[in-house]
Amino acid sequence: MDNIANSLSNAEPDIVEVMPARIPEALRRVQALTPLPVVAGGLLFDRDQALECLGNGATAVSSSKPELWRHTFK
Repeated sequence: MDNIANSLSNAEPDIVEVMPARIPEALRRVQALTPLPVVAGGLLFDRDQALECLGNGATAVSSSKPELWRHTFK
């Protein structure tokens, strides 16, 4: 978390990606550090995992699984 906070203060990112996405506590903690959108990426294998990330503060998810690309998550 210290490295993320340092990176946020030393750079001017437009978005933050948290990897691996399967750490819901990290998503919430990163979101508490910044008003920037948070993308959860890595180790997402199914729709329920993507929904869990979105439910824990991710603005979006990224995945290399084409099966997930077809879903609309709300």
